[in-house]
Amino acid sequence: MSVTNTTVIICARNAERTISRAIDSALAQGSPPILLVDDYSEDATARIALEVGGKAISVVRPSEKLGLGNARNVGIHNVKTKYAVWLDADDMLLPGRLDSLEASLASGADVVFDAAELVDGSTQESIRQLPMPEFMLEPGGIVRLFERNYLPGPAWPGVRVAFARDLGYDTELPTGEDIDFNLRAIAAGGRFRLLAQTGYRQFHYPDSLSRDLELQRSAVRTVLEKHSYEQVRRLFANAGHKPRIADWALCSMALFRSDFGSAVTFAREAYPPESVEEAIIDPNGPLPMTEGWRQAFFMGTLDLLLGGSDSERWLDRAESLRQTPEGANNLGVAFGRRGDAFEANVHFERALARFPGYRDALLNSRSAVGSFHVTTHPLRWFASRSEYSAD
Repeated sequence: MSVTNTTVIICARNAERTISRAIDSALAQGSPPILLVDDYSEDATARIALEVGGKAISVVRPSEKLGLGNARNVGIHNVKTKYAVWLDADDMLLPGRLDSLEASLASGADVVFDAAELVDGSTQESIRQLPMPEFMLEPGGIVRLFERNYLPGPAWPGVRVAFARDLGYDTELPTGEDIDFNLRAIAAGGRFRLLAQTGYRQFHYPDSLSRDLELQRSAVRTVLEKHSYEQVRRLFANAGHKPRIADWALCSMALFRSDFGSAVTFAREAYPPESVEEAIIDPNGPLPMTEGWRQAFFMGTLDLLLGGSDSERWLDRAESLRQTPEGANNLGVAFGRRGDAFEANVHFERALARFPGYRDALLNSRSAVGSFHVTTHPLRWFASRSEYSAD
């Protein structure tokens, strides 16, 4: 298939070290049009891009330096083709990706995602594959992005340009504009297609913005606050998910919003009196744990976050049902909060033995008493871009 209907958009600021690689990977797709949004670079990014891209590349510059959301809007409004594919300036497209994404867009999709490979930017060695989770490929899987980002990379989709222009990107967000776009696209009834094949290579660097966990967490909170719990519950129902699965998703959403009172309410609704402790109501979902463990972990964690006195009992119950790194870490925090430093460190070391390098447990084992890191959500069971380890 010709890819002349698809433009590769690259937003870049001071990317002279990597822009050639990104552009070469785009040209290898069949010489599609390439649009570089030079977001006030102070180096040779634009000059190098023009040298490498030749006639295939155009360069535009925002009228104001407002951040990545604004740069994305400038890019999508300057595209002359029907479809576009995003490419980060320090990443690359794998062979055949544009053909694959354009085929899905031409068949009716508004937004298309695929799987990725994560590579060390310094050594060029592969770190791990980032497959599209199986539960995301199922009908209704896309709405689960409201409980957590499960995409291998939320920033690199193919899009139908008219749809992306109408929706737009939030220029006020310092980061997370990609997650915000995806959630608003779901809420607006956008047609998503998720592909199992790997089409993107992301390069990992220690100074990547995605490594700033506090900044990312703040952005996610702002993004989720745009959507009411009632709206998200309706989206889950319309997607065919059971009410209790929606309750657990809303509990996760409320936790990200630091709305701990609502999270407690949703956790209680998700575990009504007739619940079976050993049951797994979402066996093919992102957290195929028993309901008893899930209830005990979330209630204990929420009690910690609310400063209650019942967290030790809940988290000890979770540990008795299934031994996990996050359960041990949070139980260690519960002991630490009541001044039992010895027992707290026993549990932090236990968490590290279950997951070497686990960030929260490692920081807790090094910190002064009274300063603790609570793991708010269960660790993912599948390969992802998220980092749970501390370098």
